[in-house]
Formats: sequence, structure tokens, C-alpha cells
Amino acid sequence: LLSKRSSVAKLLLGVFVVYMLHTAWLLYGFLNTKPCDGGRGEPCISSYLAAKPRLQLMSVFTCLVPDNSQLTLALRVDLFDPHSTFERQVSVSLPEETQNNGSLYAVVYVHKAGVSPLEDRREVHYAAQLTTYITPPSTKESNTKRESQRPVSHWRPHLSITVMSEEFIFSKAGLPSDVRRYMRLSQEGRRMTYLPLLLVNELSCRVKDLMEINGSSMQLPLTVSYEGISLRTFRFWIHLHDILICEFLALKNDICSNNLTKHRLQMNVLWRCLGTLLIFLHLLEETSLLVLLPVGLGACVEVLAMSFKLKICFVLFPLQASRYLSYLVYPLCISGAVFSLGYIRQKK
Repeated sequence: LLSKRSSVAKLLLGVFVVYMLHTAWLLYGFLNTKPCDGGRGEPCISSYLAAKPRLQLMSVFTCLVPDNSQLTLALRVDLFDPHSTFERQVSVSLPEETQNNGSLYAVVYVHKAGVSPLEDRREVHYAAQLTTYITPPSTKESNTKRESQRPVSHWRPHLSITVMSEEFIFSKAGLPSDVRRYMRLSQEGRRMTYLPLLLVNELSCRVKDLMEINGSSMQLPLTVSYEGISLRTFRFWIHLHDILICEFLALKNDICSNNLTKHRLQMNVLWRCLGTLLIFLHLLEETSLLVLLPVGLGACVEVLAMSFKLKICFVLFPLQASRYLSYLVYPLCISGAVFSLGYIRQKK
């Protein structure tokens, strides 16, 4: 028996060591992306910025629905250096729909100078939300509890734009999966180039900076900042966004589970397990293993916890029913005993 335990312990230790080595290898690949070696005949993807094109950043437009509504120009910066850093202050006019607790988006374009972004076939764009819905803190003036808990549209006064300015040459066979979904390719003959990698950092705005939008909000300030970043920083922000989305969804599931009543515990556990599995399957297509491994392990833990919690549910329900039944049985027993004593005395 002792030998079996030692062999199992050695097996678990070996699995743990392999897992740690694999994680270290993934971190090394994340921090050090291998460039393409064109001398070996390997197909490469070069940067569009390497040709020093005359670009125009950014035509920043506002719209109600991305790709499906009229664009309103908010800012235009001519002839910029992708390696530079700058910041601009603008005032954005809010449409009537946004004032009435609606939403508003910013669409950022990077395109050739002197050409409309809608006519440039090599343009890149990114849509980011300028509004977010949060529940305002309850006040004494609130008439009902429902009104105080209604989410209200708030303005995000910061728009942080980043472009990967590093002229990195990717290998077509070893292209990172997290970068691939942000990449647009352009091919001229045998040469393949990727257009500028554009990303809006939506984590730069803090909750305390949000401004509530009401019917009198005609114009609101917007700070537009730009920064050229390296490939390593670009991948770091991508992974940070993915991880925070997973953590937010998990936290939302935890909050919902705590607010549910006890008689819905079984359905809550099942929903949480399914939600975690759906998140894992969604990330399975376009996310790297650095994010997939912890999410996959979390999904396995949720599946194991579901079977354990369901057993607890079937034990708790009979105990709870017995407790409620005791509230009825004890008075009946006491009243029966008193009645018996009185009946016996009267009979004697």
C-alpha cells in the first residue's frame, strides 16, 4: 500500500513538473516572439510601416451603431509619426438617442493621408464604446427601489489609442494566434505585408472618471491620446483584456449565484458550469494557450464541483424539510400530551 502511494505521488509530481515546464515555455514564447528568417526560404509577413507610408491618424468618428449608422467626425490628425506620442482634447456632440440613456461608439481609422478612410482599401479601424451603463448610487431622493437600481448611461472621457509601431517581421507558419485576429494582410505579388495593428485600450478609463449622461448633456469632453508600442506590449494588452473579460464573467456568475435563493441552488450550479464551459469554447478558437490553460482548468474544476454540489443539494433539501416539519410536529406532540393528561384526570 505504501509503495502504491509513493508511485502515485511520483506520478503527480511528474505531471506538475511537466505542467510548470510547459507554462515556462509558453511564457518564453510570449515574451520572445521568433522573427522570420527569410534566408531559409520561409514565407514572411513584413510590416506595412516599414515602407514609411504617409499615414493619417486618426480620423475619429462617432456613431450610434458601428458599421451600421452615420459617422460624425470628431477628430482628425494629419501626417503623424507612428512612433510618436500625443494627446488632444475635443468636445463631442451627443445625439438625442445618447442623451435619452442611449449609447455611443467611437470608430478610429488609420489610413493614407489625403484619402477618405471609406475609400482607402488599406485602412484599419477599431470600434470602441464611449458610453457604459452602471447603476448610480442610491439617494434619499429616489422614489422607488426600482428607479435607484436602473442602469444609467455614463460617458467615458478618455480614449487611449495604440498602434504597434515596431516593424517586426512575422513568420507565416508561426504567426501568434492572439495577434492574428487583429491583423489585416495585404499582398502585392509574392510580398505579403500586414497593415498597422490598431488597439484601443479600454482599461485606461476608471470608474471615478465616468460622467453621467442626462437630457441636458449636449456636449461632453473627450481626451484622445496616442502611443506607439512594441510587439511585446501589444500582446500583453491583448492578454490582459482577455483575462479581465474572463474574470468579469466569472465574477458576474458569482454575484448572480449569491443573489439566488436556496431552492434554485441546483439550477445555479448547472448554469455556472455551463457558462464556464461556453467561455472556454469561445476562447478555444482564437486565444493562445497562455489564456486557455487557466480557463480550461477552471472549467474542469467547475464540472467536478457541480457533481459535488448536486449531492449536497439532495442532502440539504431533506434536512430543511425535516426542520420545517418539526415546527408542526412539536406543537402537536405537546398539545397531545396535555390533552392526554387532562383526559386521564377527568376519567378518574
